[in-house]
Amino acid sequence: MIPALITHSFDLDLSNSIIHYYSKNLIIPLAIVSVMSAMSFTQLKIVGLKPVILFISGSFIIATLPPILVKLIEIIRPESYGDLVSSELWKGLVPIVGSWIGGSTSQLVLKEIVDCSEELFMAILVLDNLLVNIWTITMFQMIKHSNKINKWFHLENNKPPI
Repeated sequence: MIPALITHSFDLDLSNSIIHYYSKNLIIPLAIVSVMSAMSFTQLKIVGLKPVILFISGSFIIATLPPILVKLIEIIRPESYGDLVSSELWKGLVPIVGSWIGGSTSQLVLKEIVDCSEELFMAILVLDNLLVNIWTITMFQMIKHSNKINKWFHLENNKPPI
């Protein structure tokens, strides 16, 4: 937030400066990797195997589903595929992946990497926030029925030791 306040206050455009290049291509990706790899193997053991597998499979699906959907559009509706590519709407899929990886910061980094337009990115942010809020409300409602859900998925109700 501090760099944003400084650039806005002094009306600076640093998009062509060397610091923007290093920030976009080196500092922020390394920060994301370090945050994502901050858990030790001991902490992962406490979490358990099933949640880790769920996270890895979810990450794989969210990363591969957008290109698969674009390819399906090319096969099923070639005229829509031409519109999708020529208007660069496909670039909106990349920040959605960033949301799964690490939230708004990752979305912003991936937006910069693929050079997604501001208008499209704002639409993606609004959509992402709506979906996150709907999902959060759904999860809170499912907590009431967690015993039934655990029984249905054959999960133990034991809490991991701290």
